[in-house]
Amino acid sequence: MTGAPSGVQGPGRPGPGRVWNRPGLPELSYRAGSHRDFLDAMLARLSPADPRTPLAALTTREPDDPSIALLDAWAVVADVLTFYQERIANEGFLRTATEQESLTRLGRLVGHRPRPALAAAAHLAYALDPGTSCVVPAGSQVRSEPEPGGLPTVFETTRDLTARAEWNTLPVRTTRATALTPDVATGVGSIDVDGLQQALRPGDRLLFTYPDGRLNLTRLVVGVDRDPAAGRTTVRLKVPDPPRQLDSAVEALRDDMEEAAARAPSRGPFEDLLAMVRDMRRRAEELRDPDTLARRMDRVLRRLRERLADFGDGVDAEALVERAAVRVATAKDAVRRLAEEPARTTPAGGGRPCCGTSAAPAGASCTRWTRCG
Repeated sequence: MTGAPSGVQGPGRPGPGRVWNRPGLPELSYRAGSHRDFLDAMLARLSPADPRTPLAALTTREPDDPSIALLDAWAVVADVLTFYQERIANEGFLRTATEQESLTRLGRLVGHRPRPALAAAAHLAYALDPGTSCVVPAGSQVRSEPEPGGLPTVFETTRDLTARAEWNTLPVRTTRATALTPDVATGVGSIDVDGLQQALRPGDRLLFTYPDGRLNLTRLVVGVDRDPAAGRTTVRLKVPDPPRQLDSAVEALRDDMEEAAARAPSRGPFEDLLAMVRDMRRRAEELRDPDTLARRMDRVLRRLRERLADFGDGVDAEALVERAAVRVATAKDAVRRLAEEPARTTPAGGGRPCCGTSAAPAGASCTRWTRCG
């Protein structure tokens, strides 16, 4: 920002210099001059080079002289005006503005509207005497301890609070309940069980049961870690290999659809899903693109849900769709894990899908998919 005070400085005459500010400063220097600068500039004009000027005879420079006092008064006026001019210039930029109103107006230039002020919030902890309990009513006030010379802040509770002495020192929660849905239970690596389960041993099997008996499953226990301090037991389970998990999910899905299609008045609604199941067996290369396969599964499942809405009592459409959703979720998890371990499940190069070392016929069940050479 540059400029020169108009009518103050001239060639060879003393007076305020140019105003200049480098970029990035936290405060602008925008004053054209101070009281001393303006007074010196006016006094310099009283001594012209041409002695014939009207003020050539005014040679006094004493401050009590009326003429000099008048110049001093105008220097004060210029000093005050340039002070406020500098403050106004600083309020015109985000980096240098200090007034909230200035920041609000600058924000409005780009469509910003500040959020209204909100009351401060804080978490309160009440400690009760041993063996007591009470209800802290809503609106109960608590004052903060201010800094020296400051004022306390008053907080109010927003609702009734039931308090007990036993809750004075609640421990930090280190676990949370997990929804062991069938698709989660299929691949979960460990579960925490309340209490110290002394009867559990590696090699035991856990049975997970659900309202739909077709979704029941068993998992093999590979380790048991008991934590007396926390009062729980961590049961480590054998995670099925991705190919085995995928094959089991596909086989169960095919059985569900074939059985439902046999009871339904028409096989039409099931054909898309059965075709996808056959495709998953034949096209091993599609397993390298789990996102595409997942989108296809979701699309086919959504279409099945829509087409089964008009079926009668011959097929429990809701249970069938929920069961299919579990199978599809389990298959998608297996496909994702297959994609993360390509070296273990898919040999390099092209070729037909194989089960082990033999070519897999269409529709065959397999637990270890590979590629034929």
